[in-house]
Amino acid sequence: MTIDKTTFTSSYLFASLNSTQREVVLSLCKEMSAPKDTYLIQEGGSGNEIYLLLEGEVEVIKKDKESAAVHQIATLGPGDIIGEISLVDKNPRSTSVRTLQDSKLLIFSPDQLLRSEKHKSIYEQIILNISNELASRLRKTSEVTVEVMKKELESSKLRVEMGRFLFSVLVASTGWIFFLSVFEKYVSQLEYTASVSFPVILLVFLICTVHVFKSQYPLSIYGLTLKNWKKYAWEGVLFSIPLIIAATFLKLFLVQYVPGFENEKLIVLSFDAPLENKTLMIAFVYFWLTIPQEFIARGGLQSSIYMFFSGPYNGLRAIFLSNIVFASFHSFLSPIFAVVAFFTGVYWGFIYLRHKSLVGCSVCHALVGTWSLVVLGFDHILLQL
Repeated sequence: MTIDKTTFTSSYLFASLNSTQREVVLSLCKEMSAPKDTYLIQEGGSGNEIYLLLEGEVEVIKKDKESAAVHQIATLGPGDIIGEISLVDKNPRSTSVRTLQDSKLLIFSPDQLLRSEKHKSIYEQIILNISNELASRLRKTSEVTVEVMKKELESSKLRVEMGRFLFSVLVASTGWIFFLSVFEKYVSQLEYTASVSFPVILLVFLICTVHVFKSQYPLSIYGLTLKNWKKYAWEGVLFSIPLIIAATFLKLFLVQYVPGFENEKLIVLSFDAPLENKTLMIAFVYFWLTIPQEFIARGGLQSSIYMFFSGPYNGLRAIFLSNIVFASFHSFLSPIFAVVAFFTGVYWGFIYLRHKSLVGCSVCHALVGTWSLVVLGFDHILLQL
């Protein structure tokens, strides 16, 4: 019989034996071939034979007593030991082992060593090797168990968080629908949307604030951090420039080339008599309203959805879903207003995803929104479209 001694000596079960002891064990081993789907060990069966897999692959399987379903626990390859637990546990076999492909194995019964007094030390060494291996596996199992428990605890926290988040969204959405049903006629006659946005934003802001401050997560998870705030503020200014330029050119195009807008001014905000200028006051209010808006859309919605999803595209999913909600809150004004709110919200969502801070996206939103809606008068234009 020709046996691959490299596989034999590298196995943890025999590695600590000296050359003479290995020869003794090898003399007691038998080589066997097992076609695919051969059961080497049957769950509930008896026996203490040990197998050393030389070629092929086997699976360790266990039957569910209640459902009779068979579950694969592990797969083993060349060099792995099969059935060694029987040496330290005399109970019936706890699992079945079946070949997944044609395999070659060494089969060995350690009890043969007990027939000779001089071979008992080999048996004891093999038992010691198994005990050391089981202790090592137990340590690894304990570490894995701790990690699994940590993940389960985090998952439980996340489920609680998402339950509270969904409750907050439902309360805010219900309040919003009720508000629209009561003030539907008034909303359709608005000159400036800020007069209706302010109480709605305030309501949702309060709900979102309660949600965030009762969260089990730190405030920084929701973008409430001043870390690198100066850098992010300046980046917010830089990111606002392309949108401001685009909005200005769009207004210029409407005024010069689109019928119905020829009487519109490019700049509608006047700085005359600032204390009596209602538009200037609205510009001031809108500028500061962008902060709670970003807190709601990015800090509350996007952050919560981001935590809920996993995978390489969870950031994109969070941006998309949060801005669907963000846009729907503007749909009462006009479909075009909602579309614009969605795409600008996506833009600010990427800024937030980049920084994980509300500073940059709030600065960009404040500058772009104030310039476009109040200074250029797109607030009034979008309501007409």
